[in-house]
Amino acid sequence: MSQPVTPSNTSGIVRERLQQAIFSQPARAKLRLWTGLILLFFATTHLLSHAAGNLSYAALARTGDFHDAVWRSLPGTMILYGALVIHAGLAVAKTLGRRTFRIPISELLQLVLGLSIPVFAAEHLFYTRLSAELVDAKLDYQTYLSIAWPWAFWKQTALVVVVWIHGMIGFHLWLRHKRWYAPWRPWLFSVAVAIPLLSATGWTTAGKELVLTGKTEIALTNEQINQLAVQAELTQQIAFAGFLLCFLFPVGVMTAQRLKSSMTVAYVGDRQIRTAPGPTLLEISRANNIAHTSICGGRARCSTCRVRVVAGIEQLPPPDAREAAVLKQIQATADVRLACQIRPARDISVIRLVQPRVRNVSGSRTDMYRWGVEQPVIVMFTDLRGFTRFSEKRLPYDVLFVLNAYLESAAERIVRNNGLVDKFMGDGIMALFGVDRSFEQASRDALRAAVALQQGMDTLNAELKLHLDEPLKLVVAIHGGPAIIGQIGRVDNEAPLTALGDTVNTASRLEGVVKQKDARIVVSRRIVEAAGLSIDDIGERDEAPIRGREELEEICLIYDIDALAGSV
Repeated sequence: MSQPVTPSNTSGIVRERLQQAIFSQPARAKLRLWTGLILLFFATTHLLSHAAGNLSYAALARTGDFHDAVWRSLPGTMILYGALVIHAGLAVAKTLGRRTFRIPISELLQLVLGLSIPVFAAEHLFYTRLSAELVDAKLDYQTYLSIAWPWAFWKQTALVVVVWIHGMIGFHLWLRHKRWYAPWRPWLFSVAVAIPLLSATGWTTAGKELVLTGKTEIALTNEQINQLAVQAELTQQIAFAGFLLCFLFPVGVMTAQRLKSSMTVAYVGDRQIRTAPGPTLLEISRANNIAHTSICGGRARCSTCRVRVVAGIEQLPPPDAREAAVLKQIQATADVRLACQIRPARDISVIRLVQPRVRNVSGSRTDMYRWGVEQPVIVMFTDLRGFTRFSEKRLPYDVLFVLNAYLESAAERIVRNNGLVDKFMGDGIMALFGVDRSFEQASRDALRAAVALQQGMDTLNAELKLHLDEPLKLVVAIHGGPAIIGQIGRVDNEAPLTALGDTVNTASRLEGVVKQKDARIVVSRRIVEAAGLSIDDIGERDEAPIRGREELEEICLIYDIDALAGSV
């Protein structure tokens, strides 16, 4: 019996959903990402303003004044310090909640550098931002350069290195699974190296110019300098104490947990360990050097860390929305859970369902696609109608001759239109478009390939009419959307790419629809729109049910190939 809706429980539901939206792990991750990008943008513009010093002190002062006008305005200050507080707070909270530091070295380096930034930035902050409030003496670039060059060169360099490497690691971890990132990575790396170098040479060149021209000026008394120095040193000490606390606290908790060892985690077929409640099962595995696959890094974006709980399933809380969605997608039984999401509180026995397979390979494409890249892609399925009846009446060699003639012609036309043959499936083909092109370009490529395939089929029918009782009919289905592109099977540069995901399943379903409608080509609406076309101009509008989905897929049925050929 449903609960009646009242103002009190309505507000409770709204409050609960709001808390989930703000405090859930995905929300925190997104908030940490966007605040980090704001801070990285600030740091980049700040360093670029210093790079103007390579031209002259006057150029540095002009770009610096413009930079300050933006970031020291009320909106700029609120955005900057709001992002700083949120980003730092989330990082500290996540670090204090860690129950293992067995993480990839890049992530550990990013963590250490990020938490050490306040230690390096304290003095810089006092002289640039807080001088006006503390000693009533706002410093301009002339005064600050007079103080910084040459006495603070190494301090400023250390600050830039720490901030920049921390930001670049985060930037890399964010983009590493983007399909466009791998070919651009060498160029982006060059830019990442050039910016801090140009910044360092810029402000030091400007500082030298002030010294050589005798224009150094320190608009502070000795008393004010001493006051700022004392406060900066105290802040550094507090920041360093906080830095140590961020690591010592979780280490202390982990030590206490190991001492009391209140539960047993048994890995069936391997070993069992004593530990304490708190960490996820994946963290427990990593902390105890137990190999445990997790391709997505423990974010419930894949199911590779899944385990079968053979004992202790009743003490686990039910899956949250993210875990439940993954488990439903893989049609998992009730005893299967994601190790990155469950936090055992009592004795538990599990079987790792995906055995770790680590293998070092070389080659840029292999490196990129070994564990899969999520990207939008166009998927095409083709099928010959009536080929089974044809093959039943022919000698095997004759069937092979006709089949190879068709497949060779089709594969050539797909490749010619920037497609990639994923696999041959008897008399059918699965092809991909957009692996290395934009979705819009790939949509037009796929439609041109569909036209070429049908034209090739007409040509082949004419050539083989003496061998055929009736012309062969080719049906083509095209759909696009996000998919996982990766290598399956052989692990080397020649390993073929394939696509997995709901987009592939939908394209396969549409192939069945085009057969039922007796059309030659079926294309989903999103492909037509991405190609800049209108459904009504090239075919007939219709809707198709997709198994496993409630909503219908809007499609375009194409009977007249010439109409499509004239549009693409």
